[in-house]
Amino acid sequence: MTMKKSAISAIVLGATLLAGGVALAGLKLSLPVTVIRNADGSGTASGAMGAVRNSADGTEVLTCATTTVAGSVTGSCSAINAAPIPVNLTCTTTDSEMVAAIRSVTTDSFVKFLSDNTGKCISITVENASYYEPKK
Repeated sequence: MTMKKSAISAIVLGATLLAGGVALAGLKLSLPVTVIRNADGSGTASGAMGAVRNSADGTEVLTCATTTVAGSVTGSCSAINAAPIPVNLTCTTTDSEMVAAIRSVTTDSFVKFLSDNTGKCISITVENASYYEPKK
């Protein structure tokens, strides 16, 4: 009986080790720039920095930046999609939390921003995750 249990245990252990040795690449997302501009000029734009940088077209752009002048900080994000007719959207902000979000953008971040009809940022989302395509 002990021999039979040992054999079963060895088989289970072997199967577990084999299954554990399988390498899975994980979720991968390539998110190009998407821009939705409303008739009143407001809108939303998003994309993953790596996917935009790696895209084959010469139109797609996604950028976020901050500028400091005499202690006053302004942040901005801009996007141009690669649709048959490129659409652009830009927003600016002096809100300290949004500026902090902009400063957290890396070359592999996903960025989404909403702009009102005057070009003021309503919200900025920055996500850093393993599943976004890295810049090559």
